[in-house]
Amino acid sequence: MAQQVIRSANFSDVDYKYFKKSHELVFSQLALTPLEHDLFALMLTQLNKEHWADDSMPDIRVSPRYEFGSDVLCEWLGVEKKHIYTYIYEPSERLSSKKIGVLNDEKKKFDFIPLFQRISYEDGTLTMVPNFELMEQYLGLSKGHSQIPQGTFRSLNKEHAKRLYAMICRFKDYGKLKSFQIEELHGLFGLLNEKGQLAKPSYKSNSEFFRKLLKPTIKEISEKEAGITFHIDEKSGNFGYQPIKTGRKITGVKFLYTWNVQKAEPKPKQEALENITGRQLLLTYELVSTFEPDQPGNPSSQELIDMMNNINFFIGTGKTFDERLMVNYGMALAEAHARETEVATDS
Repeated sequence: MAQQVIRSANFSDVDYKYFKKSHELVFSQLALTPLEHDLFALMLTQLNKEHWADDSMPDIRVSPRYEFGSDVLCEWLGVEKKHIYTYIYEPSERLSSKKIGVLNDEKKKFDFIPLFQRISYEDGTLTMVPNFELMEQYLGLSKGHSQIPQGTFRSLNKEHAKRLYAMICRFKDYGKLKSFQIEELHGLFGLLNEKGQLAKPSYKSNSEFFRKLLKPTIKEISEKEAGITFHIDEKSGNFGYQPIKTGRKITGVKFLYTWNVQKAEPKPKQEALENITGRQLLLTYELVSTFEPDQPGNPSSQELIDMMNNINFFIGTGKTFDERLMVNYGMALAEAHARETEVATDS
């Protein structure tokens, strides 16, 4: 298969309302500056499964080549043409050496893989070649993706705001983010060094973490995304998040927000679902797809049974029931039965 070259000479070529970022990239511990985020997002606007694979030659592995002209770069980055080279040189160099870790704690294995095969700039054209080794992670083949409004994303100035915004966009149409342990957020906000230690020791203090990072991040998103309403935690009075305590110590965070999404009209001749909505089914499917044991909000046994009783609904929405999903389903069902049995015994 010859390398596909996707050229974007005019901003109309990339002026989509959204770009997609895979679940694994959204929730990776990938530390990027705001400008690196924007350059990465520019490439993601063009990313398409058809650019990568040729079923007739499965053994040939060729990454697509994305090219962006100076007019596109000027509009996307908000910089004059004469300053483009200087403006993108250092972030492009850093971005070209970034790696993500593909982790599997159950099998005790990890794999650190560079994001790009090449990033170059010549004659007013920025060329970005993603790493074929990360095709599954780029395309969200197994865990889905976050659909991110690119205008709002580019307007965010804080790196951590871009990160949290991408996370909040992950379950826009159904469901919410799970609660996070403080240590998880340290990783997701790119605060850890290569040894897994906090790069800024001051963030060991929860009060500093909330004051300097979390509160300004939520504030910026609330000011620039009219589609999100953050809520005040009635108990603590915090805007946009609820601290989770173990004893007296804050050990986690739950983000409090609502997407102001207009409900779509039901499609004609849509198959009726008895006593359950499509949104509920999709939420259960997503929880199973990304199943993590012992998390608040994991599905009940009845929700899991409803999911399996409505396979035709999922097929109609393009969802698949592969081996990985079924393994997760078995674990989720076992956990739900154990949890419900324990509750029944206690009562």
